[in-house]
Amino acid sequence: MISRNYRRTVNSSLKKQADTLERSESGLKFKYLSDDVAAGARAMHVQEERYQSSQQLENVKELIKEMNSVDSNLKSVHSILQTVQERVLTGMSEDWGDTAREVIAKEIREKKEQILQFMNAQYGGKSLFSGTNNSTPPFTVSSDGLLQFNGIEVSKIYKSTADGKYYYDEPVTVGGREVYDINGTTMYKDADGNLSTDAAGTNVTCSIDADGKYTSFTVGTVKYVDDGTGKFVDPTGGSLTEYTTTDGLTFDDGAGNTLTLPAAKAVTKATVVPNSGDTYADIGLGLKISNDQDADPRTAFQISFSGLSCMGFAGKDKVETVFGDKGTEVSGNIYDLLTQIENALDPLDKNTLDDCFTQLVTLTDQVGMVRTDLGNRMQYLELTETRLTDDITNMTELETDLISSNPAEEAIKLKECEYVWLAVMQLGSKILPASLLDFMS
Repeated sequence: MISRNYRRTVNSSLKKQADTLERSESGLKFKYLSDDVAAGARAMHVQEERYQSSQQLENVKELIKEMNSVDSNLKSVHSILQTVQERVLTGMSEDWGDTAREVIAKEIREKKEQILQFMNAQYGGKSLFSGTNNSTPPFTVSSDGLLQFNGIEVSKIYKSTADGKYYYDEPVTVGGREVYDINGTTMYKDADGNLSTDAAGTNVTCSIDADGKYTSFTVGTVKYVDDGTGKFVDPTGGSLTEYTTTDGLTFDDGAGNTLTLPAAKAVTKATVVPNSGDTYADIGLGLKISNDQDADPRTAFQISFSGLSCMGFAGKDKVETVFGDKGTEVSGNIYDLLTQIENALDPLDKNTLDDCFTQLVTLTDQVGMVRTDLGNRMQYLELTETRLTDDITNMTELETDLISSNPAEEAIKLKECEYVWLAVMQLGSKILPASLLDFMS
């Protein structure tokens, strides 16, 4: 009985000494999760949170670099616009001749193309100002020399104040023919501008050009066609009546009779501009996805930058026409406005230049406001970087407290185990011999 209890004490002492030695060598409080379920489960949860924070920190660092690139490009655009303002003021001076203004116009044309290059800039294979479009440059120029964003003319794009999205009025089509309304009558336009009362195009009654002005119309059974000189005649020669027009809607037969045709209005529907949406990144705000599979803006950081906010667009909630103090219709986007300035410099049109310059100052200030917003976002990212770094440090310390052993404490315990072992050995030398003699006797 005594021998069995003594062996149990010896084994217990050896196990404690071995466990203490293992903790000292491994640096861990326990080897198996079952040794301390509470601390182990909490440590695993902390490790998962630290990993997520580390991923978010890497996202933030990369976003800061990307935002620096955005700021660099916007700074260049802003600088170019300030230079253009100086050149326009120079061109407006009567002290300069036509040759000098022609040179200024050429310089502005070059600056305009430079702005386009900056707005099509990329970082890491990603377009900086394209919204969600990364396959092609967001800004292009149409055959008419007008600025386009993702294939849509910017002069036709407006921003909704309700949802913040960019829209354009897309023509409604049936069977490939655009739908028009003429004084309450639905008509269908083909590629040649012919308007028919049926979608098949078999009953053509008139035709219009791109501006909605009539190029042919039918009176009774006679069809009158523009002969290219402003006169509308019967090409068959069956009617001697000729019509002339100045606005494409009101026609005069030369005998004191006028014919007024109703304006042809294209039937449209508000459509979101392709790839003009926003993209978001998870930076530790508790990312949530809404039912439409978009990130909740309150739980994520917007990383996309729409070039329309920098270059300008056609209005809020609808396409708006902007006139200057001198009565000139001016463009709402930088590229088309600079084209107007070019044309007003050579030959000189001072009234147009005055109105365009005022709009240029407004759009330049708009770029400055975008840079200010960008600065706020970058500052927020830097604060987030600091927060995530502190979180990772704190979670690392917490994990250490949960699973790591204290070297000093384990060294003391190891020494205690040695003392206990020596004591057990001394006790055994006194107990076992006496027990053996008693057994023999």
